[in-house]
Amino acid sequence: MKTLKLLVGLIMLMFSIGYLFRPDLIIKVNDWGRSFVFNDKYIMEKRRLVGVFFLILAFIAIFMSVSSK
Repeated sequence: MKTLKLLVGLIMLMFSIGYLFRPDLIIKVNDWGRSFVFNDKYIMEKRRLVGVFFLILAFIAIFMSVSSK
């Protein structure tokens, strides 16, 4: 869990530095996200597959949090 928190923190640090010093790169990442990740056509075609994927991830996260006590 510490590794995951560290990884998320480093990614956020990279984005914050990008916003400050390389806004053109952030715009390219945003355009890529809109065209591939948040594409409405893709979401409508693959909604069940993506929904099941996130449902499985949610159950795994809940199970890990409950069983780690």
